[in-house]
Amino acid sequence: MKKVLSALASGEKGVIDRLETSEEASLKFMELGLFPGEPVVFLRQAPLGGPIEIELMGYRLCIRKEDGDRIFVECGPNT
Repeated sequence: MKKVLSALASGEKGVIDRLETSEEASLKFMELGLFPGEPVVFLRQAPLGGPIEIELMGYRLCIRKEDGDRIFVECGPNT
């Protein structure tokens, strides 16, 4: 099932499917390791719609919730 990254529950895992951002933003995210096919774990979201914390490639990363709304992940029992 496909979801936006920011809609995952704490501890939920997924694999990045696509980025629906500007070319500049996509390049920035890919430099940080957010590219299609990369496994990711949603850790938590700050209160009041603040940033989200994710784990990928062995490190933790915080991004704006608005950016997480533009990153689609495939999640389910096989991810």
